[in-house]
Amino acid sequence: MSDITPEVLYHYTDQAGLLGIVEGGKLWASQIQYLNDTEELKLALEIARQALMESPEQTKKLQIRGVTIDDIIKRFDVFYNHPTFICSFSESKDSLSQWRGYSKGMAGCCIGFDLKQLDCLISDSGNNRFSLKKCIYEPSEQKKLILKVVNSITSEIDEGPSHNGTFNSTPYNTIPYNSGGVFVSLIHNELSKVVPLIKHHSFKEESEWRLISQGRVKNDDFHFRVGSSMLIPYLRVSVGRELIRELIVGHTPNASLAEMSVKALVSKYSLDSKVQVSNIPYRSW
Repeated sequence: MSDITPEVLYHYTDQAGLLGIVEGGKLWASQIQYLNDTEELKLALEIARQALMESPEQTKKLQIRGVTIDDIIKRFDVFYNHPTFICSFSESKDSLSQWRGYSKGMAGCCIGFDLKQLDCLISDSGNNRFSLKKCIYEPSEQKKLILKVVNSITSEIDEGPSHNGTFNSTPYNTIPYNSGGVFVSLIHNELSKVVPLIKHHSFKEESEWRLISQGRVKNDDFHFRVGSSMLIPYLRVSVGRELIRELIVGHTPNASLAEMSVKALVSKYSLDSKVQVSNIPYRSW
């Protein structure tokens, strides 16, 4: 994955997803426990455990506050039941692996969003439950990220918040040294924002970015969709259809007709979006 920030991020979906985004102005963020890769959350937490266990500096800082690495690791069990929601994008345009994973055979579409505008929209008050970040695949970088999060908390408690960090509306530097339980909860709260970015290096070709929910989610915000074997909880994220820069029609035996109908959809909503058919010679029928 390139270190250069792309101008466009691509979201692979089926025809229902395309209509939901263009007509309804909504992206769907699914609960992370229901993703296809059921082991990725376990992997992320194991890497976090290793990073903490291999850091004598952090061990010492935590012990000063009456907290052990084990105290934090035990708290990791909460992650498995904590409802975190994500929506996936890719830097890869017209990718075979993405078509196979998300297009449901002959019903796929790849939607290219303007990255800067998408990021600004998500940062706006109406979508402040989400952040947009790219996934990390290299183990060494993953460990650095975990230690950076923990170190930022211990440093701010020692020296005062450098960027107005708070936990439950309490400035970091006002947390008493002997408040071990509060400190563990604080670390858990901050790690929950980065753990979903950690993925196995074998998935590196996906070049994935993720919208990740932040903080608690109200029950009223939950929606459910039909999965292959169970109901899947998800959240609706408001996006403007004007952010769409490209639309790539997936593999179908009626490519010209499929392209024509997508162009008609673009015309109806006066979108400034380029429409094309996938260039990959792949048949899924």
